[in-house]
Amino acid sequence: MKVSQIIHKDMLYSLCKMAEKCRLQKGCDSLLGLKSITKNYLAGDSEVQALKGIDIMFRQNEFVAVLGPSGCGKTTLLNIVGGLDRYTSGDLVIAGKSTKEYKDKDWDHYRNHTIGFVFQTYNLIPHQTVLSNVELALTLSGISKAERRERAKKMLEKVGLGDQLHKRPNQMSGGQMQRVAIARALINDPEILLADEPTGALDTETSVQIMDLLKEIAKDRLVIMVTHNPELAEEYATRIIRLLDGKVQSDSMPYSEKDEAAERKASAAEEGRKKKEKRVSMSSTTAFSLSLNNLMTKKARTLLTSFAGSIGIIGISLILSLSDGFQTFINTVQENTLSSYPLTILSQSVDLTSVIENVTGQAEQEVTHPLDKVYSSGQGAAMINAMVSEVKQNDMEGFKKYIEAHADELADYNIEYDYNIQPVVYLADTADKITPVNPNPLVDAYYSMLGYDMNGMSSSYSQIMQMSTDGMDVWTLLYGDRELLESQYDVISGHWPENMNEVILVVDEHNEINGMTLYGLGLRDPDEISDLAAKIMGGEKIEEEDVDFSYDELMNMQFRMLASTDCYEYSEAEKCWKDRSRDDEYMAEKIENGIPVHISGIVRRKAGAVTGALMPGTVCYTQELIDKLMELNADSKIVREQQARPEIDVFTGYEFENHDDVTMDDIYDYIDNMSEQEFASLQVMFSNYYGTSFDGKDVVDALNAMSDDELVEAVKPAMLEGLTAKDARDFAATAEGNAALTMVLNAAEGSTPVSDKDPLADLETDELFQLYYQLVDTQMTADNVREQLGKLSDHEIRNAFMPFVLDSLTADDVRTFMATEEGADAMMMALADAYGVEPSPALLENPDADVMLDLYRGMVESQLTAEDIRSRLESVPDDTLLTAAKPAILKSLTPADARTFAKTDEGKKALGMMLAAQNGEAPADNNENRITPDDVDDAKLLEAYKSLVGSQLTAEAIRKNIADMSEEEQEALAQSFNPAKDIDSLKSALATMDEDMLLSIFKEQILAQSTDNTYEGNLQKLGLREEDSPFAIQIYSPSFSAKEDFGAFVDRYNDSVKDEDGKIEYTDYIGLLLSSVTKIINMVSYVLIGFVSISLVVSSIMIGIITYISVLERTKEIGILRSIGASKHDVSRVFNAETFIVGLVAGVIGVVITMLLDIPINMIIEHASGQPDIAFLRPVYALILIGISVLLTLIAGIIPARLAAKKDPVIALRTE
Repeated sequence: MKVSQIIHKDMLYSLCKMAEKCRLQKGCDSLLGLKSITKNYLAGDSEVQALKGIDIMFRQNEFVAVLGPSGCGKTTLLNIVGGLDRYTSGDLVIAGKSTKEYKDKDWDHYRNHTIGFVFQTYNLIPHQTVLSNVELALTLSGISKAERRERAKKMLEKVGLGDQLHKRPNQMSGGQMQRVAIARALINDPEILLADEPTGALDTETSVQIMDLLKEIAKDRLVIMVTHNPELAEEYATRIIRLLDGKVQSDSMPYSEKDEAAERKASAAEEGRKKKEKRVSMSSTTAFSLSLNNLMTKKARTLLTSFAGSIGIIGISLILSLSDGFQTFINTVQENTLSSYPLTILSQSVDLTSVIENVTGQAEQEVTHPLDKVYSSGQGAAMINAMVSEVKQNDMEGFKKYIEAHADELADYNIEYDYNIQPVVYLADTADKITPVNPNPLVDAYYSMLGYDMNGMSSSYSQIMQMSTDGMDVWTLLYGDRELLESQYDVISGHWPENMNEVILVVDEHNEINGMTLYGLGLRDPDEISDLAAKIMGGEKIEEEDVDFSYDELMNMQFRMLASTDCYEYSEAEKCWKDRSRDDEYMAEKIENGIPVHISGIVRRKAGAVTGALMPGTVCYTQELIDKLMELNADSKIVREQQARPEIDVFTGYEFENHDDVTMDDIYDYIDNMSEQEFASLQVMFSNYYGTSFDGKDVVDALNAMSDDELVEAVKPAMLEGLTAKDARDFAATAEGNAALTMVLNAAEGSTPVSDKDPLADLETDELFQLYYQLVDTQMTADNVREQLGKLSDHEIRNAFMPFVLDSLTADDVRTFMATEEGADAMMMALADAYGVEPSPALLENPDADVMLDLYRGMVESQLTAEDIRSRLESVPDDTLLTAAKPAILKSLTPADARTFAKTDEGKKALGMMLAAQNGEAPADNNENRITPDDVDDAKLLEAYKSLVGSQLTAEAIRKNIADMSEEEQEALAQSFNPAKDIDSLKSALATMDEDMLLSIFKEQILAQSTDNTYEGNLQKLGLREEDSPFAIQIYSPSFSAKEDFGAFVDRYNDSVKDEDGKIEYTDYIGLLLSSVTKIINMVSYVLIGFVSISLVVSSIMIGIITYISVLERTKEIGILRSIGASKHDVSRVFNAETFIVGLVAGVIGVVITMLLDIPINMIIEHASGQPDIAFLRPVYALILIGISVLLTLIAGIIPARLAAKKDPVIALRTE
């Protein structure tokens, strides 16, 4: 092509574009036009321009193909045209009308009546039938049920799926599902059909069929298709638009003035119809139908959720009033003992009541293991789960400013600020070894026993874990007013700290400190902890060694305190900071330059003091020392680097990771690349999932408790699997083994060594029968089975093979059965009987497939004869037949059969060989073709060896073998049952676990320990603290009444804060304990009401969470509903309907259970007090409780429902 021709072509395209732009600016009556459309997305701190001034006019009926590379803006353009996404600037003109002023309801109406979507991934609702999927859009248009069903059927017939109406999407091929999507898109007779890569997931033949269908559709409406396939575009499209980098690169047939005139005529004809279109709205019936279908696919979870929600209803309806208690006494105790205990306001407040309940519940579980060892109780995990369940963030900065502004009002209070700095303390003497004393070495040992590595944990996870071991800290801040402390404690040596280099040691009334303090002072070697732990786990009793120290010995001890950041060094090789706390050479240098600290005094609580603010066995340092550590941390290189690059994790050198989208593939990738330590952690997780550690003794005990049949079935595969070709060769090397294997090999080949002497003559009847039984068991073939079937009685046939026949029935058999008029009538009657309703053809319209299959199996079982079973078995594959029939045939054998068989030449030979094999004898061989172990390869010999061992493996032999095993052999046997004994086994075992639970556990217990760092978490881990935002505020009140006054002070602050998140919540630990005692002693009914109210709230929250999970599970469904015109209100209505149903079921369950429990409660009360019929639930109360249940679940579901409604339909459609 000449240069002039190229220039002429480009000028012609430019002139066409100018003319089109001019028509866009003047306005016209085209069906659809885009005026200078731009679309920008935020990507982090930057903005990405997906579309850059798009100007396109579309005709009312044409097939437009939009081509371009990935990321050029094709799909974004399609979403904007379809009303799923909003343009940043410009205008989308629909039938000459601007959409700049469009509201949500206008867009919903537009998507429902004007637009039809066809997606690459079909986007069908999985729990709806094909017919329901197609007619869904009509429900939003207010079409009657009969009309929309008829229209949906016709549309499906048009796309060739008239016989697939009641299938679900997962029962169809990709091409069929795409046809359903097209039918759904056309059901409302839209003017525009949008297709996003409609053939991207289809094979070539199916793609051609779909494209032919789209081309036919384009004859009377506008079809806009996005595709990567230029060949399909050239072949089918009437107009091709190419995009590149958000701009129109070319247009094969731009909009012309001639097109405009034609469009005006067509637009006038359509005007009257458009005015009659109603606004779209989903009916409550549709919302309830969608939710009910979804809940019916999760029946077990729905029932369990409803039962959990009914617990509070049950509790409220069963509460009885009780008399008053000892409130005055409790108040007196509070006045005398609480003045020295602080009110604690934490940056994150935790509901300690929930913690106590969870841990107590764990401790109260029935113990099933023998008490000969020390076991991990699992209370640590229960505590962690409880502690992270409900956490409220307090505005510490705002409250601190409020306190400082009211300093005069709080002059009588001693207020301390805690910044949660954990000092790193070592013994100053590093000549022999590095000795850490804080954090307490016992903490690492504790988590090592639980399978955790504190150094390897992420910052956020390690902080949570440390919360459960706060009581193990020996080094702690010196809280409390100095005058108050001096009034409570005697200084028995030295003096109180006077500067940051001095600390005090607190002893109890007997001048004793516990073993934990000895480790916290470096008086015991931390290396011995692991040995002690091993002894404890081995069941040994550890004796505490009595030691004593003079005051001078303790006060002469020298320590070095390091900042948190001192333990990290930059690695040039890995370009990140590494923890060097286990590098003795590195730490020795840091310790030498650390802050010197020594014990300046030893204190003991005064004899007359009721309480004391300091815990015996602790080493207390001053706030001045904490201020110095905060300064060092803030000035460190690692902190400055983390602040300078907030998006990069200084501990890995990579961007912070987000594990919300972790999949099973990610888990397997992790397994393939994990270290030995990570594999051990994963094994612990797996063992916790199955509730066993596969301990040798536990497994042996379980095997011994089995019946003989169960034992052989459990152990035989493991024992045979462990046999190798070497074992077979070694056995064949012995005379006995050679003879036995020769017998088995020749029996398998049909070659039978014979002997002149009858070896069976001396056998008793029972011995002959056992020999015959073993021969049949090892040598039975499918042909033998078919021969024996004729010998079994009808009763034996039915008992042996009925389960096999029923299990082989499938949904296809049900459909074949129902294809007949008699079958359909029978199934209708069975369904009516199962559901307790009148028979009706409507029962067959959308039945549950599982229910249908169960009913069909019941019909077959009642009508199937022994002859029918024999006929079915004739067509069964040999392997399947052998597996199904072998137990029944073996059970039918009798001693008479053995004697009859032994009289035949064949029987004598076969039984003689079996007997010789058992006795290790080689019979005389008159067969020149005899096969010996030397004549076969390893695989065939191993097969014969396994057959021989399996035939002789009895429960008695197994039990004897287990009893003779050493501990090491028992452990090896136990591990053969362990699904997580190696990487490959672990992968196979993981595939059997519940996927959602596995992902949740994996993210919480594995990824959270390794890579779930955050920017804020790293700064916390490195000890960076803001002075204006303390971790905790400790308020020491001069009296109990003053403590109550401070509570009022906090209330006034909360009243002054408008933002709910800015309010302060705090925990009065001692007050919480004593108030619990008060409630238990005083008015039991109030305690019960309180706890039941909490359970109601918790169950409501749980239902809200489960509803939110349902929102997540149905995210794609939300996108589908929005794409066909459902409004945000419609989406909310769907999930409100779901919570309404759950609440209704929960209320009914609660009332029914209460009525049943009233019977034994009345019997007990009458027996104790003589008063009959005390407990009685009035019908009106029952209705009110059901109403409360519904109301609470509706309230709990409001937020998830709103979140569902606010989901971006574009993002929702991409969600899998």
